[in-house]
Amino acid sequence: MQFVRIGARQLKEFVATFGQTEELSVNSKIGFYEPCELAAWMKRPKDNLLYAARYGGKYVGFVFAKIMSPHWALIDTFYIKPDMRKFGIGRFMQNNIDAAIKKTGVKYISRVTRENNAGMHKFLGKLGYSKRDTYVWFDKFV
Repeated sequence: MQFVRIGARQLKEFVATFGQTEELSVNSKIGFYEPCELAAWMKRPKDNLLYAARYGGKYVGFVFAKIMSPHWALIDTFYIKPDMRKFGIGRFMQNNIDAAIKKTGVKYISRVTRENNAGMHKFLGKLGYSKRDTYVWFDKFV
């Protein structure tokens, strides 16, 4: 298994793999992250970490983390293809993104996960994360 940073060369394959994933839709008007948005993130590699797991030569999952300040990072998106879950890919990705974030000098990491995702909550607890608070996400188109 490989943990690769997504750059301009990997963008087309990455979007082709994950771009039609309904679970990753931003909302009913906006689907998965648009290629231009991903490209903009890549222009700021110190602030935005986009990595994917490859297994058998194919992308099977990815994680996006944002360095919010010198001491804090937010893991915004963490996704594994449903047919590839329960094979240790999540632990592999989490351990690798934690290490990549730690190299930036960040002192703590926040995770966002759906409130009803008990499996993810249990998984994160095993990796040393603890639930801090519950929020409700609001969107507004401008």
